[in-house]
Amino acid sequence: MLTLYGTSKTRAFRCLWLLEECGASFQHVPLNPKKGEQYQEPYKSILLSRKVPYLEDADVKIFESAAICIYLSRRFERSDLWPTSPTQEAYAMQWLSYLLQEIDPQLYMATLHSKLLPEDQRVKAVVDYALASLKRPLQVLSKHIQESRNDASGFMLQEFSLVDIFTSQCISWLQWIAPEICDQSLLDYNKPLIQRAAYQKAKTYA
Repeated sequence: MLTLYGTSKTRAFRCLWLLEECGASFQHVPLNPKKGEQYQEPYKSILLSRKVPYLEDADVKIFESAAICIYLSRRFERSDLWPTSPTQEAYAMQWLSYLLQEIDPQLYMATLHSKLLPEDQRVKAVVDYALASLKRPLQVLSKHIQESRNDASGFMLQEFSLVDIFTSQCISWLQWIAPEICDQSLLDYNKPLIQRAAYQKAKTYA
């Protein structure tokens, strides 16, 4: 059976959402890295990366949310969630890479120094720099979303896909740490996504 480690409060949420979209049967292990559980047995021996999400599927063992989600899309033959044509796959990878390289790291650093670290270890300048670094990537994302809505798609690609799952989580994350820089086009795009049944179910894996 598929086993996924990590809670909905972490990047494992992306994988949980995808599993629910696929209607998959799986075992959920609510490992919480905030409690340092990844450094305790039995998890210490299982999670060599000391990170969640982590997926086990028989002999297949994968960490990193993008790798897990692409694998699951292929495994369940959901070409709508991860395209199989070279062109559409390239577009999907383009946006997934952009989210993971330009937006996700800055969100993490801003969160780390505003909410996660003990107060005496937080550096406000890091938060300011991270949020300022998000300005251009968010403009690019917002422009693409507006163009998609004008084309009557409303999704990052031509239909709902894995890219929307990652984009939606980044927007929700941004709303949590810096709602003042989350423009209306991002909110409008995200509203129907967070109402999806699979999204709502994924949130319950605390």
